[in-house]
Amino acid sequence: MIVYSYSASFAVALSSRAAKGVGRIWADGKLLRGAAGDFKVKTKFRFYAGSEDQAIDQLITSVEGIDRTSAFRGLAVAIFEDLQLAEFGNRIPFLTFEILADLADPVISAVTEDATDGLIVGNSAEVIHGYAAYGASRRSAVEPLVDHFAQRLFDDGEQLRTSNAYGGVPPGHELGCDADGGTAPLSERSQAVASALPRSLALSYYDPARDYQIGQMRASAAVSSGVNQVQELPVAIDASRAKALAEAHIASRWAERDKLVLRLPPPWLSFEPGSILEVEDALWRAEQVTLENLVVRVEMTPVSEAIGSAPADPGSHLSAPDVVAVPTVLAVLNLPDLGIGRHDVPVLQVAACQPVAGWRPVALEVTGGGEVGTIVSALGEATIGTAVNALADGSPTGFDEASFLDVELADGEHWLESRDDAALGNGANLAMRKRGASIWARDCDWSATLPP
Repeated sequence: MIVYSYSASFAVALSSRAAKGVGRIWADGKLLRGAAGDFKVKTKFRFYAGSEDQAIDQLITSVEGIDRTSAFRGLAVAIFEDLQLAEFGNRIPFLTFEILADLADPVISAVTEDATDGLIVGNSAEVIHGYAAYGASRRSAVEPLVDHFAQRLFDDGEQLRTSNAYGGVPPGHELGCDADGGTAPLSERSQAVASALPRSLALSYYDPARDYQIGQMRASAAVSSGVNQVQELPVAIDASRAKALAEAHIASRWAERDKLVLRLPPPWLSFEPGSILEVEDALWRAEQVTLENLVVRVEMTPVSEAIGSAPADPGSHLSAPDVVAVPTVLAVLNLPDLGIGRHDVPVLQVAACQPVAGWRPVALEVTGGGEVGTIVSALGEATIGTAVNALADGSPTGFDEASFLDVELADGEHWLESRDDAALGNGANLAMRKRGASIWARDCDWSATLPP
């Protein structure tokens, strides 16, 4: 049966900077390109690393015209040509790429600095397995890193940078400073309403243990009020780290519910946001520093402890099999009518085997009349071999009890077995010589020569 197939040719922008290469590719969660670079579905594939001198793609040129075709220099691009779509419901699937960038795993602060062309200068030395920077703006691309990896940023007029400088313990006589000579409180404490804080957080991430598919970790506060939040963190990390980040985020949001305001004298003019003060035996971080009539007003929140890791189970995952395609031995046969063919059209039979691996049916393309059709190869593997010697002439109406035939089998795991007269009558051991008539072999001795 001929089944018409559909294919698509398209380009995929992978990153806004040069990349070293592409590893595995998943389509709708199924492995499309294996670790060896082989494709599980027929397609032509080209990768452009994003160099400043890369050439235009000839396929795009043939469609758009040379004057309208961009070389996408500085942009890593993947080109699929005639990707067969039958495996994906005859539509372009959702694609996930393993992009090879730096040789070493990236550091959080290096990622944020690179993604913003040096606008953000962080101090986080945490290493991640990878990061997918996407969004409508640079801010949306790096905001998840800033929020979840404890990078407190402030604007120094030129850059957004972090500061964890320890400012010590403010002397008691400097608290409650009032430039007008009046009386000001030594400190002001306030607390945000609980209903605006997260009761739970479901954090999604890319899990290397799950072939970089999306995982989700959940953390919750022991409260009855609040909101349930769902956030995406497009970072490749393991499950225990994702769990820790979710719990740390919940903890920090509830810790920051408390606010502390100090009013300090002019010697504190150099005190900057992000710095740490110790007040009442607790550590507080300056969120905002303003000057009011030579009084330094510092708004602070508690410093919450970081959580390195937490016990977590990434969940079960059935990895897509990375089966490398192997050569298939084919034999196209023009057989006599065996009662299984059609009488109104010519019929050819196809026998196939895969000598170096377990049998896996493959699609075959048949071209006729200028059209290309796809058929499914044999559901079962055939025993195919090459005759080493030729049979002597004999009668077509009886059994030859004297001659023998040596056959070199394509697959060393296959065997030829003897059959009795009753089995022969039911069609057993019917063999076809590629250049000759069919032969029947009963319980005479098969002599099979196996390839090395």
